[in-house]
Amino acid sequence: MKTAVLIVNYNTSDDLRACLQSLLATGAAAESIYVADNASTDGSWAMLQAEFPQVRSIRNSRNLYYAEANTQLWDLSDSEWTMLLNPDVVGNFTDLATLPAKWDSDPRCAAVAPQLRFFDGRIQPSCRRLPDALTVWREFFDVLLRRPSRWKMGDFDHRSSRAVPQPMFSCIWIRRSAWRAVGDLDPRYPLFFNDVDWCHRALAAGFDIQFDPSVAVLHRRGGSTGRQPLLQLWRSNFSFARYILNSPGRTAVRSLGLLGLSLSFAARLPLLLFLPDCRLAGRAESSWDAFHPCRNQRRTTAGNPTVAASRRRPTGTVPTPATAPPSAPRRDRD
Repeated sequence: MKTAVLIVNYNTSDDLRACLQSLLATGAAAESIYVADNASTDGSWAMLQAEFPQVRSIRNSRNLYYAEANTQLWDLSDSEWTMLLNPDVVGNFTDLATLPAKWDSDPRCAAVAPQLRFFDGRIQPSCRRLPDALTVWREFFDVLLRRPSRWKMGDFDHRSSRAVPQPMFSCIWIRRSAWRAVGDLDPRYPLFFNDVDWCHRALAAGFDIQFDPSVAVLHRRGGSTGRQPLLQLWRSNFSFARYILNSPGRTAVRSLGLLGLSLSFAARLPLLLFLPDCRLAGRAESSWDAFHPCRNQRRTTAGNPTVAASRRRPTGTVPTPATAPPSAPRRDRD
């Protein structure tokens, strides 16, 4: 089976090096890896040319962001299954390659995502239900009533294989025929919510999306988007607002959703500006969780046994490639 790996990079030179080293050291063919560098200024392109000349790479004259750059790479490959991979992920390619082989016989399977873990081995919640105009308000009441987030699938411990509405696109295999049927990532969502929109269209077309924890990768999370948290918060909220406006339903309901989104954004501004320990709230998916990002981690773990179990150090095999950055900062709360 022919496979390819697509990586979009923007100012994450160290992460990209570790990512490529982990793939090449575990069976990936260099000619099947495609990297688009979005006009990085941190030496990423020079590093690619010097250390990985065999990898197929292109340098854009400007930042095309995630959606457009991925479409650019899709046009270069002709694989049956293609993995979209963030540069802040390291994993064993031989293990990852078992996923498309396992799910290829199911024609309804459009995509399959592995389990994500933090660098300390804890399971990283990575699956979501599709949001709608009232999701922000449901998140508020989930926080207020100390309930697991329905949107972020707080009732799922990420230890079993199942169909899910939307896994994070940090690492995901997508079948080419499904990509053609569903379409490219929508450039109207350049950085955030392009994965949500694509999964929405895939499910509407009758496909399934699978989560398979038999394979796990390490995800540092926020390697590129973690910078400039205020700007990223604005971009995330803007994309969420566009998603709400494009969703079906009454105008009054969509307006209520936009109001909740605006209040959520306004509430998080002081956290980003004045509370450094809570800056990671800027990368949350526009939810009211960010009101109490530090307290919420303790509350969720203590109040939900399934999530508490997922956050204990796993007893199984954890991928720990030697190429993992030894001093990579922990970005556990997102």
